[in-house]
Amino acid sequence: MTTKISQDAANAFHNNKSFKRGSTEVRVFPLKDGHVTKLFLHGNVIAMQDNTGLFKVTLSGWGTQTTRDRLNALNGVKACQRAHQQYINDVPVDENEIVVISKGK
Repeated sequence: MTTKISQDAANAFHNNKSFKRGSTEVRVFPLKDGHVTKLFLHGNVIAMQDNTGLFKVTLSGWGTQTTRDRLNALNGVKACQRAHQQYINDVPVDENEIVVISKGK
C-alpha cells in the first residue's frame, strides 16, 4: 500500500501540477512546444513525463523502500526488491537504470 504523500505526488505528477511535501517534489517545466513534468525525491529525478507521452522512471541510485513507494504510486509502475535485486515492472534493473514506461506518440 502506498503512502499518502506518494499518492498525492503521483496525482500531481499525472496531472502536471506542482507539488512539494518534505523531500518529495513535482515540478513542471515549460518547453517551447509543451512541457516536461519531473518527480523528485531528495533532489533526485525519479520519474519524468512530457506532453508527447514519453514516461520514464529510475531509482536514481537509491533502491530504497521510499523510492519504490513513490514509484509504485505512479500509473503503470511496479517497483520492488527481491533477493537484493531491484525490479521495475518485473524486469531486473540497476539502481541507476532509466526505464521507459511509455514511449510517447
